[in-house]
Amino acid sequence: LRWLPDGAARVFVVCACLLLLAFAFFPNMTPIRRTLSAATVAILLAACLANCVTYFTLLFRGQIHTSLPVPLSAFVVVAFAWIAIELMFRNELPRDLKWKTVVPALLLCLLGFPLAQICLFGKTNYSRSADAVIVFGARAYANGQASTALADRVRSACDLYQRGLVKTVIVSGGPGDGIYHETDVMRVLAKQWGVDEDDIIVDRGGLNTRATLENIRKLYGDQRQPHPRFLAVSHFYHLPRIKMESQRLGMDIVTVPAHESYTLKVMPLLIGREVAALWKYYLFPPA
Repeated sequence: LRWLPDGAARVFVVCACLLLLAFAFFPNMTPIRRTLSAATVAILLAACLANCVTYFTLLFRGQIHTSLPVPLSAFVVVAFAWIAIELMFRNELPRDLKWKTVVPALLLCLLGFPLAQICLFGKTNYSRSADAVIVFGARAYANGQASTALADRVRSACDLYQRGLVKTVIVSGGPGDGIYHETDVMRVLAKQWGVDEDDIIVDRGGLNTRATLENIRKLYGDQRQPHPRFLAVSHFYHLPRIKMESQRLGMDIVTVPAHESYTLKVMPLLIGREVAALWKYYLFPPA
């Protein structure tokens, strides 16, 4: 709802939530409530359709790239279309049938929505010209070697630098397994892959996603650079949370999934952990 002022958009979303919850628990509606609910769903459906059009326009122009060319908003369109049909035709369901439909639908939402966000948004490459690229840290071994995940992230950021999309590479991370800090390993790799040492900024306080973004926002705020744009490089499962956090901090960030040398064996565990983290963000957004 970017065409609305932020405050108005928030009020509208809250009202839409209340109307949809009321419909879910009390489907027998007065004509006024049914009309108001239908109009609200129609606005949400139109917004999601517009997002789909924008997505495919960018895709066909070659401005974004993805191995899964389906926008998350397409699934939301299907959901709102389904709700619109139910609004027009649904009456009170028998109690046993209601639970037979509610429980599977609830499980589908709990798992399906964050998984779709991870796989569809996370796999989309939004790379474009920016002031800097932020590389989020991963494991660095005690012998000073980078894990595959860390090397893939740094290599992907260096590729953006070599293509001329950014002039600065920001490496951000925390302590490694031994005496080698993640950022020390990242800095060495970046230099090996063609980044000039003067173009590397090191953030040794990137202990988590929020810390990295807050540190970089403070750094560029201190430099009084107006409205900087950043590319964020990490693995695809991490990117939705980076985007959500950056929006809350008012940062202009577009995400780029790291090119993976191979699929990590622990990927299902990492994705499962990220699903739980996303629900924590949905329900208890950071202040």
